[in-house]
Amino acid sequence: MSAIPLIVVGLYLAVLLLFGWLGYRCSSNSEEDYYLAGRQQGWIISAMTIMATFFSSFALLGAPGMVYREGVVFALVSLNVPVAGVCIAIFGNRIRKAGLAGGYVTQADMLCDHYQSPVVLRILITLVGFLFAIPYVMMQLKAGGELAAVLFRDQPHAFEWGAIILSFITALYIMIGGMRSVAWTDALQCFLLTSGMIMGGVALLVSMGGPAAFLDQVSRLPAASLTVPGNTGFWQVPMLFSVCLLMPIGGIIQPAQWMRFYSARDANTLRRSALIFTILLTGCFVFAIMPIGLGGQVMYPLSYSANGVAPHPHVGNYDQILVVILGDILPKMVGGTVGMTLTSLLVVAIMAAAMSTADSNLHALSALFTRDLYGRFFRPRASERERVWAGQIVILLATAASLILVLIGSRPESSLAGFMQMIVGLALFAVAFSVQLLPMTIDVLFVRRGTKSAAICGLVCGLVVAFCFTSLFPPLMQLLPESTSASLSGVIDQAKALAPIHASAWGLIANSIVFVLLSAFSQKQLASILFVVTLSASVLPAQAIDLAKEDSSGAKPVILAHYMPWFKAKPFSDHWGWHWTMNHFDPETIIGEKRQIASTSYPLIGPYDSGDPQVLEYHLLLMKLAGIEGVIVDWYGLTDLNDYAQLHRNTTRLLQQCERMQMKFVICYEDQTIPALVAAHRISESNKVSHAVKELEWLNRYWFQSGSYLKQDRKPVLLSFGHAGLSKQEWTECLKELSFELNYFSQDYRREGASGAFGWPAPRIGLKQVDRFLAESQNWPQAIPAAFPRFDDIYREAGIGEGYPVLPDRAGKTFQETLQKVTDSRQFLIQLVTWNDWGEGTQIEPSQEYGYRDLEFLQNFRRERFDSSFEPVGKDLEIPLKILQLRREQPDQQKTLDEVVAQLLAGKIPQARELLSSLLPE
Repeated sequence: MSAIPLIVVGLYLAVLLLFGWLGYRCSSNSEEDYYLAGRQQGWIISAMTIMATFFSSFALLGAPGMVYREGVVFALVSLNVPVAGVCIAIFGNRIRKAGLAGGYVTQADMLCDHYQSPVVLRILITLVGFLFAIPYVMMQLKAGGELAAVLFRDQPHAFEWGAIILSFITALYIMIGGMRSVAWTDALQCFLLTSGMIMGGVALLVSMGGPAAFLDQVSRLPAASLTVPGNTGFWQVPMLFSVCLLMPIGGIIQPAQWMRFYSARDANTLRRSALIFTILLTGCFVFAIMPIGLGGQVMYPLSYSANGVAPHPHVGNYDQILVVILGDILPKMVGGTVGMTLTSLLVVAIMAAAMSTADSNLHALSALFTRDLYGRFFRPRASERERVWAGQIVILLATAASLILVLIGSRPESSLAGFMQMIVGLALFAVAFSVQLLPMTIDVLFVRRGTKSAAICGLVCGLVVAFCFTSLFPPLMQLLPESTSASLSGVIDQAKALAPIHASAWGLIANSIVFVLLSAFSQKQLASILFVVTLSASVLPAQAIDLAKEDSSGAKPVILAHYMPWFKAKPFSDHWGWHWTMNHFDPETIIGEKRQIASTSYPLIGPYDSGDPQVLEYHLLLMKLAGIEGVIVDWYGLTDLNDYAQLHRNTTRLLQQCERMQMKFVICYEDQTIPALVAAHRISESNKVSHAVKELEWLNRYWFQSGSYLKQDRKPVLLSFGHAGLSKQEWTECLKELSFELNYFSQDYRREGASGAFGWPAPRIGLKQVDRFLAESQNWPQAIPAAFPRFDDIYREAGIGEGYPVLPDRAGKTFQETLQKVTDSRQFLIQLVTWNDWGEGTQIEPSQEYGYRDLEFLQNFRRERFDSSFEPVGKDLEIPLKILQLRREQPDQQKTLDEVVAQLLAGKIPQARELLSSLLPE
């Protein structure tokens, strides 16, 4: 390996230690000098230390890594930079002036002085500081380890040594020089990290042939990489908005930045800092960092498997994409030695990004402990020199603790591995807590009407609620009683489904409500409000009991449509899938404006791809307008055999759309895949049950936790299709081995351990099968009867056996009669078979042959039987098709079309129709 990286990195670290020593030589032993550099920092140093503290390893590793994983959607997070600049302009000088007037050093000094709460509020604010600082320091040490792992690939334990060395150097120069050395090193690091960003962006664009070639290649990425909510479906619009707004606020009012406002020399210093911050960092983010993530997808395509999206094997870890790209292209562009030198400088820039934030947060953590805890509660008479010394010990201990957590979390088997998977996740976890200081900050600086009790109670509520929505809360719920855990989990899931926003937003909502109420009302008024709420709570359950006693004939079942996710079609995919061709029909052949497909009917929108998010939106909007509340979807498991991986990806996208539209979702497990895996020698005969258990446990860990997933008595509903998979005995063993309870339904008859069974058309028996199923199900605890429109398969024409007898459509009467019968059975769930099994002809999805007929009947049926206020009518069913057509024909109108969809989901159909009409040609 070349010595160049070692020399460049070594020189950089030596300069940092030199700055630490110079800071020590220029400082006094006072706390104000050690923590605030005597409040005399000029605008250049202030601007650069604020930028360096804000732009951590998140900027050079985390952000490009997340863009590489998600696509264009995360590039929109660059909007957080101007929001942060505005926050500096709004809060910065007011905090500086108050700090100077009151001699404040930490956040708690100012806030506790205002609210006259020297103990409780001070402890809470210090806790917020710890909850922010420790994850942020961990994030930077993790970045150091990942850099070393890429730079020294051939060295064992490179990650561990990288994290250790970065932590040691950072702690050492802070302990030596305090705020002055931190600010000086931040200035150097800010120059390096911005230079690194610009160098990275320029190098990438040059290597890809310039901006035009770059945009052309990016435009060919998969649709999920170019649309909301991204490849994993996490970044829905509410989530994106809450992160863009609250992440920068939390990053600006956190302890380290607050102290930088204190240390600024004057108002002009902070005004100039805000301007430089906004212009420089926004430009670096938009024109350098974000293109690297998108270019990474072009150069190192993501791989898709049954477990979802994964980075290219050469990349290894999403967060390493920038280092990998530039490490590969720079030596090729400018030669080996120069390229290695530039790559090493880039590594130094990333180290600068990491260390500039780590040092700031460790320094702030030291101030929190010494000023807000040690000097207040443990050693009130301690001298300033002793408190500075105690703060240095805290820096050492906090660094060691963060390092230990990083090293533990780097092991795949660790319980912290998921929490530490990506740098962005750590950053978002930290700001979920720091942003809870916003209500107090606004009140102290502007309103000045809040009370001590409001500040304390609001902050406690905000911290607790925010933590409940983080990734660390589910493991802790296991310590609670099962009933409490299930109830709390259900509430959180429903809240996430109702509003997919970040944990920081949930906490801030609770915090703000409590803060405003306690500040606005007197104790007597609050007691009166509490009395009314308590009285209502006692009356409402009694009313609920009375309602439950009413005749259940009017009870509304949940109506779900059975959904097939298996279609592949051009141009979304590169070829036509089996379910459109059945190895017999050629969709490229067009006769009478119809492609030749494996179906006796023809979709109204033509043959489509089940992975196309625009098609999924079209389907679910149709269902919602027809009164269908969700889907039961065929799922073929996690293993990559045949088309199972593609089916899993399509099902994942369907679930994401269901969550977006607040629709229900149920899995129908195709356990016939298990014998297929045995035949392919992917699993052994003896491992059939354990394989099923593993897949169901995966469902429970991920999809069953969704607020959209249908549960009965708090237990997820699961169907299994057919009887060609596990035997009765094997299903019994499987259900016993699960770590959770299921509402399990087998097909046609109830297996041992099942809650009941679900019905399915039986062409050889005919409509009598419906009566037989309803009669037998009276002896079961539960059942899921099926209504269907017809059965008219294409198998014989496709050369797949003789096919099945036809169950005729009878001009819609088959669907109407079966729906009436299964509704009269008064079961909790009705399955419509099917939404889109075009091969067997059971679809109710609109077709050229039947139009919207079956969906119009559903609308009227729902209105007459269950919900007289159900508004959508027949003509409204045409809206989703118009939306789909406009999405395909007018790509520049996506934002307006999103608004149309939002209006539909809110039940504002006239407004949606009016907005849509503005896009239609006259």
